[in-house]
Amino acid sequence: MNEVDQAVRWMLTEKADTVAEPTTLLAGVHTKIRRRRTRRRALVSALAVVAILAAGTVAWSADRGDRLVPAERPTEGPGSVPPSPVSVGRMPDGFPVPLLALDTPDSWVYTADTRTAPNPWIMIRVSRKRLVPSEGLGTYSSVRVDDRRADLYVVPPRPQRMLSGNFKGGPYLELTYQRASGSWIQISTSHSADTVPLTITADDVVALARGITDQQDPLTDMLRFATSPPGLTMGGAYTTPQGSNYKFVDPEKPDDPMFPDHGTRVPFGLVSVKVRATAEHDDPVRVSTLEAGRWTATKYRSLGYREGPTYVVKIDDHRWITVETDEKTAYDDDEMARFISGISLGTEFDCCG
Repeated sequence: MNEVDQAVRWMLTEKADTVAEPTTLLAGVHTKIRRRRTRRRALVSALAVVAILAAGTVAWSADRGDRLVPAERPTEGPGSVPPSPVSVGRMPDGFPVPLLALDTPDSWVYTADTRTAPNPWIMIRVSRKRLVPSEGLGTYSSVRVDDRRADLYVVPPRPQRMLSGNFKGGPYLELTYQRASGSWIQISTSHSADTVPLTITADDVVALARGITDQQDPLTDMLRFATSPPGLTMGGAYTTPQGSNYKFVDPEKPDDPMFPDHGTRVPFGLVSVKVRATAEHDDPVRVSTLEAGRWTATKYRSLGYREGPTYVVKIDDHRWITVETDEKTAYDDDEMARFISGISLGTEFDCCG
């Protein structure tokens, strides 16, 4: 606050110096009164300017000159995307930096794929709720991750038959442990050649677990939401340069994961928001047009996978925001307009080429 103090002192001094010196005792008394009034007015004016400037700095910052975005990214509230409470360290050789996604309101997923045959992958689940080891045809043992006991589950290479849910075939390697109170970690890896041994070892997975730190890790800042649809909360999110998905869920039933298994994505909530390079429709039934703050939203009877109305917002000639609703929500246009008006482009928005 040194610059603010100097500004206030400068304004007070300038105002005081403009007052003439008294020539009589009565004039001197009047002058002192005027100086006190002038200083009070100057102080009030200076503080008002400081308050306005400070509020503006906290609330808004310019981005690319054509829009304003919140300077401080919200991390709490039903419309915010909470950061992962931990960060992962260096991945094993050959694996890229993992993609972070919000899986449920209380869990996050990191995924890393090499995309070269036989397509090995690593998935790291971070959860505030207990994670349990998978079931299947493998063997269970325990190892130590620092001072914590961890469950190690290993399935050797073998043909996969009728596997679903929490039942894992081979080859498959998984480490599950409680990292701290209210913090569970599960690291799993496999590849597509079910009769070929994994190149990732148990030691590699333990080393990956030991590289996890307590530093928060935010998702890429693509879209921001000032609020959520009435009665819902942010239940899942992932962001990529090709497109982004956000889903809002019932906070009383929040545990439908966005990534139930590697390679499986369920991006549909009671309200789902997508950013794409296409509006994804051929010949929809247009219902109306809504003014929603800075956006103009076109309402369609139904698009995508949900039976409720869909709202399409054009960002530019190459990118659209699509808001799909489940018919069970039954929101009216005013409620959806308020929600859509609170959508803004984040500081890292970079989608769809």
